[in-house]
Amino acid sequence: MTNSRRKGKRERGRSLTVRKNATNAREWRRNHITASKSNLKWWWERLAIFGWSYAALAASTMLLGLSFVVWLHMDRDVGVTTKPAPTKVSNIDEMQHLSTWSKTLSWLDLGQWLGYTAASNSWSLLRDCWIDESAIPALLPGDLNKLFEGIAANYSNTSQHRSRYTATVHSSPNHTSGSLPWILTLENFLSDDECDALIKLGNDQGFQRSMDVGQPFKADNESLGKITERRTSASAWCTSKSGCRNGDVPSHVHQRISDLLAIPNENSEDLQILRYNVGQFYKLHHDYIPHQRTRLCGPRILTMFMYLSDVAAGGETQFPFNLRFRDMNVTIKPKKGTALLFPNVIDSNPTEADFRTRHAALPVIEGTKYAANAWIHLYDYQKAISIGCN
Repeated sequence: MTNSRRKGKRERGRSLTVRKNATNAREWRRNHITASKSNLKWWWERLAIFGWSYAALAASTMLLGLSFVVWLHMDRDVGVTTKPAPTKVSNIDEMQHLSTWSKTLSWLDLGQWLGYTAASNSWSLLRDCWIDESAIPALLPGDLNKLFEGIAANYSNTSQHRSRYTATVHSSPNHTSGSLPWILTLENFLSDDECDALIKLGNDQGFQRSMDVGQPFKADNESLGKITERRTSASAWCTSKSGCRNGDVPSHVHQRISDLLAIPNENSEDLQILRYNVGQFYKLHHDYIPHQRTRLCGPRILTMFMYLSDVAAGGETQFPFNLRFRDMNVTIKPKKGTALLFPNVIDSNPTEADFRTRHAALPVIEGTKYAANAWIHLYDYQKAISIGCN
């Protein structure tokens, strides 16, 4: 092969290599640009998300700040005064007044007025529902044991105290096996006629599915009752509002409880009349409501549970076996006219719950169980309920 031919072949080889390198370079640049664009798009999307999030946060903060400023100055802006109106305005008048305002005020002003009204009412209710420091509690530390000891002594079978009902102690702190809560019954606390009258009042008021205590939901921590599967009975309330509480039989029953406990009957809730049909029950629970401890009425300190009928089978009230209080297993059979009394608080501090008195209503097997609850509070319950602080 001549030198010219070798030289031409080498040049063609170098040219091919250059073209290959150029092609590779173009492909690399193309891939690099594509990757760069992809990375740039990824960062741009993240930046856009961050930007919108930051904008939303800033807008929310500004709106919150504006609402706070408006709230501070709404008395001047809207002309609403923080002092209560001297006369009570009906809901119809208030709605007509609001309708007139809505034609002349902007939506912002209307929102300010509504917000102010809600906040003012909530704070007023919260303030009025705290415990009155001048109120006299029904029990002081140490009074609970004295109360039960007195009832047990004065109304026992061997007592010379003349009464139509007698006390039986089922559990007490003086029990030989250890410190147990007070649980006692009072036979013949109600007459047959009184039991029948209370059942009739329950029917007149209307039995409805019993509600369980819910979570606090208002400014005064009032609980919203709720229907649960652990309580299946029906109940009716004999209230002051309906006039039922002031009837002959309910008023006599409240006064009898008050005389027995030496606690004003205003501390008692309205009677709750209960009906348990076959298969109905109330699972293990406690009558103490925690948020009432700091409220105007105070907590439930005592439960007076009155049996209004005999039950052929089942329906017992059971204070079940407890690992801590090993022989705490008291079961009370329903007996017409008998009242069951037990504390919901401890003797050393009547605002603290005594969870040893957790109890259950066992299912009715045969017959119908009628009963009535009277819950006694540390302070005046009727005063609390009259201003919506129950």
